[in-house]
Amino acid sequence: MAGYLPFDELDLTTLYSKIERADFSCPSWFPVGAKSLIHRILDPNPQTRITIEQIRSDEWFNKGYVPVRLLEYEDINLDEVNAVFDDPEVDKEERDNEPSGNEDMGPLSLNAFDLIILSQGLNLATLFDRGKDNMKYQTRFVSQKPARVVLSSMEVVAQSMGYKTHIRNYKMRVEGPSANKNSHLSVILE
Repeated sequence: MAGYLPFDELDLTTLYSKIERADFSCPSWFPVGAKSLIHRILDPNPQTRITIEQIRSDEWFNKGYVPVRLLEYEDINLDEVNAVFDDPEVDKEERDNEPSGNEDMGPLSLNAFDLIILSQGLNLATLFDRGKDNMKYQTRFVSQKPARVVLSSMEVVAQSMGYKTHIRNYKMRVEGPSANKNSHLSVILE
C-alpha cells in the first residue's frame, strides 16, 4: 500500500530490533481501518496477534473485495521485459504496429517479496556481487500521484537537462552524455 516496507534499516541488528518491538509507523494517508489491521498483523505478541480468519473477516480487508477467479492459463506478455532491452532506435512505426494488448495495463504491482528485496537491510546482492567494478545505485520514493504523471514529470526534467528519454510500459530510459561529458549515462526508471 505504501510502496515501501515498515521496517527499513541499513544494518540487520537495528532492523531486527525494530521488527521485534513492532517499532513502525504508517503513512498519514492510510485509512484508519488499514492502520488498525496492519498494527494487529505486526503485533510482536503471538498470543494477541490477529489470525488469518480474523483478517479475512476484518471490515477494512473485505471492503471492495472481489474473489479471484482462477484461470486455466495465463498469457505471458514479454513487452515489459523487451522494453528494457529494446534498441531505442528501432523504428517507432514498427513498434506502434505491434499489437501489445496492454496499453491500459498500468504499472506493475509489487507484492510482499518484491518489497522485501527493496529493503536495504535485506539486500543480499552484495554477497554475490563482490569484486565487481560496477555499482548499482537505487533511490526509492513514494508518491500519491499516478505513475503516468510521475514519469511525465521526470521526462520533462531529464529533457531539460539535455538527455534523451524513451517511455514504454511505465518504464523510462534516460540516455546521454554524463555531467563531465567524458562518459555516457544510461538509467532505467520504473
